[in-house]
Amino acid sequence: MTAARIVFSNKNFLNSEVTAVIEKQNLEFMKKLSIDYPETGLKPTKNSFIVNDMDLIFESFASDPFNVGIICTLAILSVAIVSVFVTSIFEIPILKNGKLSLFINILICSIITCFLTLITLIELVAGLRLLRIPINGLSIMNFTLQIGLFSEYLFQITKAFILTKSVKKAYTLLTIPLLICSLSTVVSILPLAFHDIKIVKKYFFDIIILGQGILLFNVLVIFPAILSLIEKLRSRKIPAL
Repeated sequence: MTAARIVFSNKNFLNSEVTAVIEKQNLEFMKKLSIDYPETGLKPTKNSFIVNDMDLIFESFASDPFNVGIICTLAILSVAIVSVFVTSIFEIPILKNGKLSLFINILICSIITCFLTLITLIELVAGLRLLRIPINGLSIMNFTLQIGLFSEYLFQITKAFILTKSVKKAYTLLTIPLLICSLSTVVSILPLAFHDIKIVKKYFFDIIILGQGILLFNVLVIFPAILSLIEKLRSRKIPAL
């Protein structure tokens, strides 16, 4: 039983059929929880009880590895669709003129984007485990937001790389904007670090900081290394590109 499953609300709003017996049982449980875990600051009242719907959201669905796998797969497929089709549509006029090489570059970069997204998913799950943050509905929600930010960063860098045909030029254009974007994200959620409710700090501040750290490492260290390798291979084997 975790504090995330405890909801303070009016009983008539959540469940009009809560009986006096159930109220008594939950009140006793809340009192025991407040004694065992005084750091939570719980103050049991008659309207403090456990809600089964919240159990379903926070535990039953997202804690199942199969469901987590589905969410991760959908995230990767979404990045693949955006990376391949959207960028390809922009270059259809060029393809009609016979310049298929640009489409091949887009396809290669899209595949790499999906691969790095998968790596990021693994890193985020590992980070959650290290921080002892359970994988549930709330953590998965913020988890997915971080994947969205990461795919957006990769998309912009990939587009700049394709247009400039140079890793150095691409990162010269985008490094400062990406850093400012990450910094603004961190600053905007900084007040959550001092929030009285620990679950807010744990599920929002910690996960977002973790995601931004992994995002910047992958985008500024791993991704440019891979793009540099592609640039070298392209210049050696396909001089015409």
